[in-house]
Amino acid sequence: RSIGQMGISFNKDGTLSLDESKLKEALSENYDAVAGFFLGYEKEGYSGRIGGVLTNLGEAMKGLTDPLRNPVKSAMDGLNSSISSLQKNIEDYERRLQSVEDRLYAQFSAADEALRLMSVTLASISSSLSSLTTSS
Repeated sequence: RSIGQMGISFNKDGTLSLDESKLKEALSENYDAVAGFFLGYEKEGYSGRIGGVLTNLGEAMKGLTDPLRNPVKSAMDGLNSSISSLQKNIEDYERRLQSVEDRLYAQFSAADEALRLMSVTLASISSSLSSLTTSS
C-alpha cells in the first residue's frame, strides 16, 4: 500500500533510503503486490498497465520534458537569463569602478604636481625675500 512498507523512506534532504530487510520481507510475503505497486496492474478492457509508481513517474517525467510545455527548459532558460543579466551588471560596475579609479588617479597626480610646484614657488619666494633683506 505504501512505499514505506517496502523499506523505502524519504530523508529530510529529499533523498531515498532503502531498508533491504523490509524489502526482502515484503517481496517474500507478496511478490505480486510489490511488483504491482511499482509497475501497475493489468485491467480488463484497458491496454497497458494502470497505477504503479514507475508508470506514474514515467508520465510525470514526460510532462516535465514535454517540448511544448517543458517547465525544466523554461526554468533553465530563466536561470541562464538571470546569469547573463548579472554578468552584464558586473561588467557595468567594473567599468564604473575603472572610471572612478582613473578620475582619482588624475586628481592625485594633479594634487601631487601642485604640491611640487608649491615647494618650487616657496623656494623661489624665500630666495627673493632673502635677497631683499640682504640688500636692504
